[in-house]
Amino acid sequence: MGLSTSVASGIALIAFISLTYAMLYTFTQEMQVIREVYYKLVYMESRKLRVEISLEVNSVAGRSLNITVRNTGSEPIFLSNYSALRNDIIVAYFNSTWVSYLAEYSVLSIRVAGAAVEFDPSTHNVINPGEEAFIQVYLPSSAPEIPVNSTVTVVFVSHYGVTARGRGVSCLLYTSDAADELDG
Repeated sequence: MGLSTSVASGIALIAFISLTYAMLYTFTQEMQVIREVYYKLVYMESRKLRVEISLEVNSVAGRSLNITVRNTGSEPIFLSNYSALRNDIIVAYFNSTWVSYLAEYSVLSIRVAGAAVEFDPSTHNVINPGEEAFIQVYLPSSAPEIPVNSTVTVVFVSHYGVTARGRGVSCLLYTSDAADELDG
């Protein structure tokens, strides 16, 4: 009986030590993961604080809008990544009820803010600090047309999660034929 008790106690001790080691190893690995996630969140939040953008609605007509997005912060705003759009534009307006839509857009041009220096958006797909982008926004096909004299709110959501908001009023665009009819 003396030998079997010693063997059983030894096996139990080895099992306890193995279990304790496994728990401590798992705990240290989980703490490492938590630490990495925490540092990434702190880094992203500090980056987010350096992002500043503004939005101006240039024109609103029917199913499309023209906006200007300016980067006034110190981080670049990436517009596309291998032809995939990286930001969102939300358009809201009153059409018997308030409606909002996630809109499609295309970048018309990018330039240094307040200057005549322009960049081709197909090769320069970023709004660097001090630059502005002229963007054409299109409502989805399921969206009703924006009524004339309706207030429109446009929100640009960057890939950092920082937003810029602007407002505009839809207007009737006159062609030369329509202007002639009004005059005559």
